[in-house]
Amino acid sequence: MDTRSLAAEFEPVAPPEAPFTTAALTERVRAHEQRASELLADVPADPSIPNEAVSEQLGAERPETTPAATPPADESAMRWLDEWRGYRSRAATVWGIYRAATGTDDSSLVAERRHSVRQELGTVRADISYLGPDPVAAVVNHAPIEDLLRESHSAVQPRRAFPNDPITAPVRAGDVIGRIERARGALADARELAPADGETNWETLARSAGRLRHSLARTTDGLEPYVQRRTDAFGFELTGTDHWLFREGVNTLEHQRRDAREARDDGRYATAILETGVALVSAELLSAVVTGIRDEQYPDEPSADDIREAAAAARTALTDRETTADAGLAEALRRPAVFRQRGVIEEMADGYRDNVKAYAGFTHAAMHARGVPAATEYISTQVP
Repeated sequence: MDTRSLAAEFEPVAPPEAPFTTAALTERVRAHEQRASELLADVPADPSIPNEAVSEQLGAERPETTPAATPPADESAMRWLDEWRGYRSRAATVWGIYRAATGTDDSSLVAERRHSVRQELGTVRADISYLGPDPVAAVVNHAPIEDLLRESHSAVQPRRAFPNDPITAPVRAGDVIGRIERARGALADARELAPADGETNWETLARSAGRLRHSLARTTDGLEPYVQRRTDAFGFELTGTDHWLFREGVNTLEHQRRDAREARDDGRYATAILETGVALVSAELLSAVVTGIRDEQYPDEPSADDIREAAAAARTALTDRETTADAGLAEALRRPAVFRQRGVIEEMADGYRDNVKAYAGFTHAAMHARGVPAATEYISTQVP
């Protein structure tokens, strides 16, 4: 079934709100814009570079336009901020290429900046005390800060060494300088956007992350035969909706358990708690899918009306929710279902979701959303 025309009947649910105020994000963007302008001001618009290939590469790297001047109202404002960090990074890449191509060896500068970022990263991470009015709020508010610190750490790793003779490898030199500049931008964002008020919650979050690890292990223990043996655990072949629902359920749970484990091992306790909460939802979802398959609840070849019913169920589950004291936590746990519902509609419109995959996607989103209230209540009791 071609679902492209059917996609027009469905409305994507609204994406989550941005985790920071428009004013705070705009202030950070202005800082990236100023830094990029300073870097580009040192590079002539029509530089005289003997090597024609390098000159062309320099022109290709130089940003022709800037990202949008104002942020979106929803969570995509974080992508807007990321685009400005990318703009700043490209400006530094251009700056680095030009300096190397015109005879400047920035080896010492690169070593100094890389060391500086690593040192400050260590200081910022050590100083995080998870300030907030309560531990749950600290979890929600610090997860995006941990993401920024992780980006900075990744960008400053020497995956590509600065050339011994940058003058003969200016493009590579510029690439390294651009990555370090991205690391500096993400670190500055993390430092400036981190909550500055409230009580310290570090000990509570660290302890809670460990306790939730055991909770997740207990919850998923009975699902291991399905995670390890996949469809062989049923003793019969899965087809149609059964196949896709089970496949999405297993893959999602595996990825979320891995992300929770990595965050916990890395000391990113806010992220670990949120990822564990999402994984708990996914574990209950997979358990329900297994039961549904054995009880033959799902249509093998969904009709257009089946898809409409599944889409309506997903939208209802995502929009009919009570406002509670832990609404921020619930929103964070609901986030994967929101983007799944939006993604299914977009992929249907683009011709990438047939009837089975569309039905399975909507059903998965609905089941996830329905599992959020119980998971929110449980996480709240485990992060006292």
